Amino acid sequence: DSKVEPPSAKNLLVVNTGYYKKKFIFARLKELGYRIYCLNSEVNWAKDYVTDWVISDNYNHVQAVSDTVSFIRKKLIKLDGVITFWEDDVLLTAKLVDALGLKGSSFTIASRARNKLFFREFCKANNLPTPAHLQISSKEDLLKIKENLEFPIVLKPAYGTLTALVIKVECLSELEMLYSYMVKNLSTQTETALHDGLDIFAEEYIDGDEVDIDLVLQNGKVKVAIVSDNYDKSRGKFFLDKGQATPSNLPPTHQKELIEMAEQVLEKMGITDGCIHFEAKYSKSGPVPLEINLRMGGDYIYSYILAVWGIDLIKLAASVACGEYIDSTRELKPKKYIIGWDFSTEQSGILNEVSIHPKLKKKPYFEDMLLYKELGDAVLVPPEGVETIGWITVSGENPLDVNDNLQEALEQVQLKVTKFDYQSFAGKAQKNNFLSSARIAKKYLLQKEKVNYVSSTELKKLDIALVTNIDQYQESDYNNYYVKVKDGLIKKGFKIEEILSESSYVILTKLRQFDYDYIINLINIELGNSKPSFHNLQAIEISGIPFTGATSFIARQLLDKIQIRKLLDFHDVPLPDWDYLFELEDEIKEELIYPLIVKPATHDFKIGINNESLITKPEKLRPQIQKMMHYYNCPVVVEEFLEGDEYEVIVIGNDDNDLEALPLNKLVFQKNKSKLSLGGIGTIADYIKSSYPAKDINPKLEKLLIELSFDIFTILDCRDYARFDFRLDEDGNPSLIDVNVSPFIQYTTPKFDYAKLYEQILQKSVNNYRKQAVTMGKPRNE
Repeated sequence: DSKVEPPSAKNLLVVNTGYYKKKFIFARLKELGYRIYCLNSEVNWAKDYVTDWVISDNYNHVQAVSDTVSFIRKKLIKLDGVITFWEDDVLLTAKLVDALGLKGSSFTIASRARNKLFFREFCKANNLPTPAHLQISSKEDLLKIKENLEFPIVLKPAYGTLTALVIKVECLSELEMLYSYMVKNLSTQTETALHDGLDIFAEEYIDGDEVDIDLVLQNGKVKVAIVSDNYDKSRGKFFLDKGQATPSNLPPTHQKELIEMAEQVLEKMGITDGCIHFEAKYSKSGPVPLEINLRMGGDYIYSYILAVWGIDLIKLAASVACGEYIDSTRELKPKKYIIGWDFSTEQSGILNEVSIHPKLKKKPYFEDMLLYKELGDAVLVPPEGVETIGWITVSGENPLDVNDNLQEALEQVQLKVTKFDYQSFAGKAQKNNFLSSARIAKKYLLQKEKVNYVSSTELKKLDIALVTNIDQYQESDYNNYYVKVKDGLIKKGFKIEEILSESSYVILTKLRQFDYDYIINLINIELGNSKPSFHNLQAIEISGIPFTGATSFIARQLLDKIQIRKLLDFHDVPLPDWDYLFELEDEIKEELIYPLIVKPATHDFKIGINNESLITKPEKLRPQIQKMMHYYNCPVVVEEFLEGDEYEVIVIGNDDNDLEALPLNKLVFQKNKSKLSLGGIGTIADYIKSSYPAKDINPKLEKLLIELSFDIFTILDCRDYARFDFRLDEDGNPSLIDVNVSPFIQYTTPKFDYAKLYEQILQKSVNNYRKQAVTMGKPRNE
């Protein structure tokens, strides 16, 4: 590392904390002994590192400078330096340099570097290499492009960061469309750095090897200059960071030319002090500057520069800002080769699986890893955004070795993203744009009612048949549930008539005897492959009276575990890895990991699953399959058994606008028993307690489970209500293990108001029926 005098508790003003993942910067500054003062909009996660705060609006530069000056006078302190690690605050930092007389770039210089268009104009005026370019202020300016530029060209926001809204245009015919797209999406809501301006320009595309040059300047002298390679950022018409490698694989002569070009540009710009992240290309005509960032490079730049070159950019940047002399370190030799790789995805979506092999971090080539996203977060890639999930750095003894190590490392990291779809709810709660038009109702159903098309008063005018096939004289959970719903609705003033029978003929006859307006369906279909229960449901359908709940077709389809799993696999719904057998001799996938669970393929609602279904040893698998095939006379599903927590998500509603999730129910397993939630003889159901609403659930996991449930609800064409059961694996990734469309939606809490729940369900069902009737041209008299 360059030698630096001890800071002796210098007072350093850091402009903006950035987000929590920037914690390592503040930890390092505090470790170096700086007293950190922070100009930020609020006191946040960095409070353990910050001596005192200047609270202000960083986007209001006049106010922020004024507040800082007032703070200094009030606190009677002398600042030794000011610095930012955040692109949004480069210009504000420059204004503070001017106002406080500190080391750094003035606002005049910084604004020229920060604005890519100004920078192009400066290079052109000073005979520095620059691509042909043109400012675009309106659609009329697009006509000038044909005359002044050669395709392909690139459209860029002058104040953008990273590759946000940078678009490659191959030909004139697509120019207006892509320009219109850019104008429509150019806002400070999509890119905070655009607070500095919304100017757009076009420039000819430069073909060549893209590099980063990380420099440290002091008093106009370059003390450190390191060239690193960028992997190809192209992503169709857009661009996205993919990865970087240091040291560079470019010929030493090319690297020397690039550094000399950067020095020349910085000297002519008047940039004399600071840590600079300089972006450039080595084209067929030589080095070409792209951008000057008056801050330390982000992501893994600090990490891999330190590991390969022994250069501590945080330490040097703070030293320069505070006027502490540093030695020149130009003749460096790399200690190793490192690749920094960005975790990305092929399409925007919701992160629903994060699995990292526990041995990865013990590998000798593993250097560092950081994930920006957590389970349940949206990941927006072009054209929706330029986000990555995180990054990893791996090392090697030479370029070939480090590439091999990278491939091995990537095989040990599984990051799965469910694709965004206009019909999908995945990620729609994350970002307020066209991808997020749906509303997820997270407030408790029992706490607040919503305004619907039909008021409760109107519903109470309907003649309603409450139909069930349960035995009213037999004590059971189903019977108790039925009574709570019936008595509660009657108490609320609903006109209810009971129809209790296990006979489809009796149900249909009674429905036809009276002019019912609506049916509340409480047919118990939790009887496995029970023909009578489905015949009861079909009798309701035959009556022609609208009813709540799933159709008999959907209810029966859900019994076919094989077809349903294939359908859900097709839609990328996370499931435990699985296989199926029609005959005992059928092969089973060897990659299935024990323990496994064996289920009858044409029965649902956990029928036929007991403790014997849980297989921990290979020699017990075939006997259990044979036993189940013989007893239930049907194919068998074999799937990996997940031993994490289990959550139940109950969804009510029908379309995008009114789907709601009830508070999640968490199954808590007692007495250290295996987490096998089963029904029937020989189970451990007595060891399972329900936690409602689920306590201590990660909000992002909750959001992910709800969004997945909404998606599955839509995929399976559910109606009015459904329950989705999820289990977590050892890494906390959820997988769907069951879908239940039974009308018996039970919670263990005695205070749950089932009548109020069914009032909501009835409202949503009636609303949906009315929409369907209008669509079909068959309005019903009401």
